[in-house]
Amino acid sequence: MNNNKNLISKAKKFYENKNFFEAKSCLLSVLKNNQLEKSFKLSLYILISDICYKINDYENAEKFLLKCINQGKLSSQIYLSLGNIYLKKRDYKNSEKFYIKSIDYKKENEIALINLAILYHNLGKKKEAIKLYKKVLKINETNIGALYNLSKIDDSVINIKVIE
Repeated sequence: MNNNKNLISKAKKFYENKNFFEAKSCLLSVLKNNQLEKSFKLSLYILISDICYKINDYENAEKFLLKCINQGKLSSQIYLSLGNIYLKKRDYKNSEKFYIKSIDYKKENEIALINLAILYHNLGKKKEAIKLYKKVLKINETNIGALYNLSKIDDSVINIKVIE
């Protein structure tokens, strides 16, 4: 157990210094311990997935998040992260699927809504993108990013009332 604490401490320092390969190596060493509690193990999967994403290792980032889901750990953030991973892999169908799951899990997830709107806009699905940007603005009328992206699709959105 003490060895695990040391490895986690090292991983944290490596992560803070952006030495992601070393951080990943330490966390993978901790995972080799068969005595880990399930919740702790799932947290490690999420951390390792985040590190893999940062080093463009999308296959392993995906693999560790899918392990979380398969073991019952569901969250809007996990689905959002999978959507981002699939987007990086240019797997737009799965990206859309997981952004939608993220939104279904947490209806007012602005980031998932915006990411899905951007995906739709880039795929030429402007009506769907507009609906999502408007939904974001209902949740948070001061979301400048959503307003800007919406104005790129529909230039009639910006008027005096909106500016005020």
